Amino acid sequence: MSFVEARKKFIIEEALAKFKELSNDANGLCLMKKLIPLCNKDPALVPKIISTMAKHAMDLAQNPYGNYAIQVALDSFDTEQCAPLLESLRGKFAQLSMLKFSSNAIERCLEKADLKRRNEILKELTNSEKLLGTISVSY
Repeated sequence: MSFVEARKKFIIEEALAKFKELSNDANGLCLMKKLIPLCNKDPALVPKIISTMAKHAMDLAQNPYGNYAIQVALDSFDTEQCAPLLESLRGKFAQLSMLKFSSNAIERCLEKADLKRRNEILKELTNSEKLLGTISVSY
C-alpha cells in the first residue's frame, strides 16, 4: 500500500470494524491478507485484531475464506500474541478438525501453538468421542 501511515491506520481500523464480513468474502479476504501483516507496525493494533478474530473464531474457521484470515494472522504474529485466538477455539479443535475449511486453520494452530498449548490441542483431539468414532481400525 502506498498510503501515509496515518491513512493506513485509519484504513486498518475501519477494516477491523467490518473484520468478519470482509474476511468471509473472497474480495474482502484479499484486503485482509494485506492488512493483517501491516498490524505489526503498530503494536496497539495487534491485540485489537486478535481479539476481533477470537470473538468470531468459529465463524471464521468454518468459512471458505475466513479460515485463511486465521491462518494469515497465525503466520503474521508471534505465539504469545495469538494466544487469545487459540484460547477461543479451546474445546472446539476436534469438531473443527473434521470440517473441510476449518481443518486447515486447526493445522496452522497446531504449528503455531507453544508446546504446552500444542499438547492440550492434541489431547483434545485424541480424547474426542466424535473423532474416535470416525476412525476405523483393521487388523
